[in-house]
Amino acid sequence: MPFKAIVSTTAVLLSAAPILLTGAPARACTTDPGTGECAPAPVHYRIQGTDGTLSVQRSPRVGDPLRELREGDQVSVVCQTADGGADPYDGLTGHTWDRLADGGWVYDHYVTTPAQGDDGRSPGVPPCEAEARKTTPVDTDDGSKPFVALGDSYAAGTGTYQDDDPGNTGTCHRSTATYSWMYAKSYRLPSWVGDTRPVLSACNGATTHDITEHNGDRPSPQVTDREALGANTRLVTLTIGGNDVGFADILGKCLDGAFKTDAAVHDCWDGELKGADDKIAGAGLRNGLRNAYTAITSRAPKAHLVVLTYPDIFPAQVQEGCGDTLGYGTKISQADLDHVHRTWHGLNALITQVAKQAGAAVLDEEGAFAGHDVCTGADHRYANGLMQGRHDHNTASLRARDDESYHPTKAGYVREADDLAHFVSFTWGD
Repeated sequence: MPFKAIVSTTAVLLSAAPILLTGAPARACTTDPGTGECAPAPVHYRIQGTDGTLSVQRSPRVGDPLRELREGDQVSVVCQTADGGADPYDGLTGHTWDRLADGGWVYDHYVTTPAQGDDGRSPGVPPCEAEARKTTPVDTDDGSKPFVALGDSYAAGTGTYQDDDPGNTGTCHRSTATYSWMYAKSYRLPSWVGDTRPVLSACNGATTHDITEHNGDRPSPQVTDREALGANTRLVTLTIGGNDVGFADILGKCLDGAFKTDAAVHDCWDGELKGADDKIAGAGLRNGLRNAYTAITSRAPKAHLVVLTYPDIFPAQVQEGCGDTLGYGTKISQADLDHVHRTWHGLNALITQVAKQAGAAVLDEEGAFAGHDVCTGADHRYANGLMQGRHDHNTASLRARDDESYHPTKAGYVREADDLAHFVSFTWGD
């Protein structure tokens, strides 16, 4: 923790804001308003070294957000534990957390407490091991389920040609071959989840609004679907945001063969992708993502929320031998394909930023399909190209494609399941 090494009592004294030093409280303890018991007098520090915001967690580990603090905010620290969780999203391995006087915990790496010693503690900050290990009383059973999978077609299992999930409905294309199901079937789930299978509420075509609101003929809002999400929920997986940008519509329009010249094809890609870029940069999608994450964590306060980004399914270079997948008749240009990758990355970057700010865990899958894109051989690809009836489609316009086109294959979902298993185990343990 490089910046912590230079934070000392002297540095705290020189801060522009008035700061009460460790070891100099006016009295030995204060009354805890929640318990009425004598608690250590809080000492004031500041949030430092974040990317702008820091989530206050309900317990000393990530993935259970309570509220947000901003860079430079003053916080009142009551005590400290060196027995919390790490912060793998920022590549940090320390286990030191600070309990705040107004409730919740913050990762000490981002607090201007004195530099930690070899034991992981800041000199002069009282220990609070008993607080860190307190368990929350068991809620009344609300019938909710321990594992819930939410999102759009990339979470539902579209692309597998196997719509066999017990909760499948309408055109959701819910499949037990999707990543959440494959994770549960192929791995022993952590003890804090239990031996179970996910309730799959993800649905083909879903947007962020489907997570929180009723939207058309799809079963929504997903947070209340079958009352699966609630006090008993311990793990939630989510892939959402692509339909808010309109990726499916962009592919359908610009790859469809209606444009007969290179210039016309370029105009389509350029216009559509710039429109998508504007949505990614605007407030609407950011708010939609934030609302979705907040609704999930509010309804399932004890759950770990894992947000998966979208695997990039396209090759780095335009290539022959890819059939009609890169354009029926007139192919996409390299410049436009590069723009596709930039827009794809921009969406994933926004998802990552907003999810972290909301206290969710982010599993970045953007590069997971490298070497297995839509233009690789059928036995090796992790995503379908242009498909019709399970077969590569080279004989008619894109309008005749089936819904499984441009989605992960079974092998692609297995790759995501493997990544999810390792991520959950590393982050929260077995």
